Amino acid sequence: MDSVTDITGKFCDCINLYNKMKNLTWTYRVVRRKIDKDYTYGIHEVYGGKKKISITVEPCWPLGDSWGELYSDMEAFVKALKLPVLDYETLSELKG
Repeated sequence: MDSVTDITGKFCDCINLYNKMKNLTWTYRVVRRKIDKDYTYGIHEVYGGKKKISITVEPCWPLGDSWGELYSDMEAFVKALKLPVLDYETLSELKG
């Protein structure tokens, strides 16, 4: 089971989080995360609308049960590249 962290950094399992978020939307977003002294960038699932409330701990990868589903997932990743980058710790959009 995947784990996610909420905006406060607390880890939750997906089932408990589902009950809180079943009416929320999610999207793929590029996220900048500081590890040691360096920054890394990855595509994460971000939950919530304009108010982002949760994010997957680890970056995601494209996946599908068919070629068509994989293609659709890849298209969603490309859309994420066109949106502002988010900060992993605060979920705020980075400037510039």
